[in-house]
Amino acid sequence: MPFSHFSFYGFCLFYAIQSYFLVRYFLKLAYYTHGSEVHFNPSPVSVIICAHNELHNLKSNLEGILKQDYPDFEVIIMDDRSQDGSYEWLKKVQETYQHLQINRIEKTPDHFNSKKYALSEGIKAARHEIILLTDADCRVNSKNWIAKMAHSYKDETSLVLGASLYEKKAGLLNAFIRFETIQTAILYLSLALNKKPYMGIGRNLSYRKSLFLRNKGFNSYSEITGGDDDLFVNRLSNSRNTRICIEKDSTTFSQPKTDIKAFVTQKTRHLSVGKYYRKKDQLRLGVFHFSQTMLWIFFIFVLGVTNTTTFFLVTLLMMLRIIGQYVVFYKVSIKFGEYNKLRLLPILEIIFIFYYWIIGIHALLSKKVKWR
Repeated sequence: MPFSHFSFYGFCLFYAIQSYFLVRYFLKLAYYTHGSEVHFNPSPVSVIICAHNELHNLKSNLEGILKQDYPDFEVIIMDDRSQDGSYEWLKKVQETYQHLQINRIEKTPDHFNSKKYALSEGIKAARHEIILLTDADCRVNSKNWIAKMAHSYKDETSLVLGASLYEKKAGLLNAFIRFETIQTAILYLSLALNKKPYMGIGRNLSYRKSLFLRNKGFNSYSEITGGDDDLFVNRLSNSRNTRICIEKDSTTFSQPKTDIKAFVTQKTRHLSVGKYYRKKDQLRLGVFHFSQTMLWIFFIFVLGVTNTTTFFLVTLLMMLRIIGQYVVFYKVSIKFGEYNKLRLLPILEIIFIFYYWIIGIHALLSKKVKWR
């Protein structure tokens, strides 16, 4: 078979796979609305935040959580060995907000990852069945954050997956971080919407306390760095017990990393957990990322070795795919409450392909890292 034919057939194969993900999953998320599906559930909620030397972030973001428009909720801060005055400041805030609970951790057991231990202790201390998680550096997008997440529960629901984005800043690194974050959100939320949940983000995640206790929390992977959010969801989610919440008022926003080294360290920690996912989820994600990579490789090959007619055909097909991507990213961004022009989308996707394989391999080979 001539190389030009091989390149064209390869392009068509991976184009078909990527188109399947786009049409079957991503467009469905882009046009998804809660509508009448939202079930009002005024159950009391326990918001839990683990913080290690997060005084600056707590001062910036905690008030927005404490002033939520919801009839019955508590906010639990797990102060994990902080030495920046966080505990003392929180005690003063507690004088104004009686629904604020502060738990101080002085030492983490040797066999337990510090983040998971802090979170486990916070869940055990929670008074309510509905647990809602976020981080100290997260800003809630409205006073209805708790209400939107809590109202997504139905009788059979055990987990609710929310979206968490990064604040917009200047520069290519920030554009890439936001692109990577939205693409990840599109993947896990669209698959969950299609009854194939595989992960969640701890910056905006809710589940039942009884689910956590019944499955002995993080005990089976307590020593693994990370996984308190995505691995927990991966182990316990199924087609019936998981729902998503992607309304503007339910989104949280975090401060992005501002240098490449810090970003790489953060993503290495996140990606290193992927090898513990269920095999079916590893396969599905592997097919998506591998086909995404090979599509661009074969596209470049085809442009270099084929005739004019084929050249224009594959170029047209790639333009149609890019338009589809723009539609998905634009509509999903609007749902999240962030207008994202994404003018550099094709370039960012190519950068993402290099990033994913380099950082992914590094994550698989890296040694154990600490939370903080």
